[in-house]
Amino acid sequence: MGGGTITAQQFLQRLLPWSGEGIMILWGIMLWGIFIFALICMFRQAIPNTNVLLFLTAVVFFAFIDRVGVGWKPPFGTWNMFSSNPCRGLPLFFMRIAMFVFPLLAIAISKSEKSRVWGLIGGGWGAIYFFVRGLAEMGFLSGAFQTCDF
Repeated sequence: MGGGTITAQQFLQRLLPWSGEGIMILWGIMLWGIFIFALICMFRQAIPNTNVLLFLTAVVFFAFIDRVGVGWKPPFGTWNMFSSNPCRGLPLFFMRIAMFVFPLLAIAISKSEKSRVWGLIGGGWGAIYFFVRGLAEMGFLSGAFQTCDF
């Protein structure tokens, strides 16, 4: 395949939580945790609410994008809109903010008591991921906390 495309096999392999080396496995497990908590919160809704479903679906989508896109080497290092490094940049920053804010917004407007604890856990998990990942990317955490596997 040419240019910046990846095959379906590469895409599915990058979705696995243990894909990559070193800290990439931790990031994968954390992203899968965010994904699972958002799904549990989504399916525990007593009364379906479109806003809640949109918030939680966005969390699932952003977790998948972050998991697949972080380990991808773009051709010639020039793919990302705001950075030549696909692990950094403004779009990923906003997606990571949404991964911890959207579950909290979803439970704030939800009428279901059964889903609130899962939304709180998912939002807390997303906040931990956002802050630890941000500290690692800003260079405050070094060594084992290498943020990209390339």
